[in-house]
Amino acid sequence: MTTAPTINRRGWLATWLQSRRRARANGLLPAPVLVAQYPTLLVWSWTLANPYKWNVWTSLNGGVSYFLTEDYWHYGDSRQFAPDGGSEFYFIVGVDATGKEITHRSNAVRPDDAIAPPEIVGGTYEWEATTPGWWDVWVDWNFNHAGHPVAQMEVWLSINNGAFELRDTIGSDAPGYYINEAANNETSFDFKVRYRNGATVGPFSNVYQINIQV
Repeated sequence: MTTAPTINRRGWLATWLQSRRRARANGLLPAPVLVAQYPTLLVWSWTLANPYKWNVWTSLNGGVSYFLTEDYWHYGDSRQFAPDGGSEFYFIVGVDATGKEITHRSNAVRPDDAIAPPEIVGGTYEWEATTPGWWDVWVDWNFNHAGHPVAQMEVWLSINNGAFELRDTIGSDAPGYYINEAANNETSFDFKVRYRNGATVGPFSNVYQINIQV
C-alpha cells in the first residue's frame, strides 16, 4: 500500500506567501535611480511610461524612518525635485491617480552629498619656460571633495574655439594643470575640469580662457 506524503502545512504556507509577495513585487515597475545634483537637487531618469505622480519621502533621523510631506511631489513627467533643504535623506516612488505605488521605491540620497563643481581661479602662459621657442600654459583650480574620496580630475581643452576634448586625467587632489610646449604661435586655449570617481561624475567647472598673443 502506498503511503500518502506528509504535508508540512507551515512550510507550505510560508512558501505560498513568499510566492505571493514576489508576484506582487514583480508587478511593480523598476525603481528610479535617484542622484544628488549640485547645488540642492534630486534628479533621475525614466524611460518607461510615466506614473501619475512622483511622491518624495523624507527622513529626519538619518534614514531610520520616512514620512510623506503633503507638497513633496511632482507630476510623472518630472525628472527633478528641489526640496526645501538638502541635509536630509529622500527617496521617490511613482504612484497612480489613487495614490497606489506602481514603482519600486528609489534609493535614498542627500542632496548635500552632490559633488560641487571645481572652480578654475587662474591661469597664464610663459615664453620659453621649459623649451626655447615655445609657450607653456597652466591653470589653477579650487575643489572641495566634501567627503568624496580623492579620485580623478578630468582636464578638457578647446583650442582655437574648437570642440572640447579630454586632454588628460590626473589626481583630483592636484591644484592645477601644466602643459609644456603648448604652442609656438598665437593660440587660444579654453579649459574646463570635472571630478570623476569611476562612474560617479561631477559637474564641469567654469571655462577659463588663455590667449597667447605675440
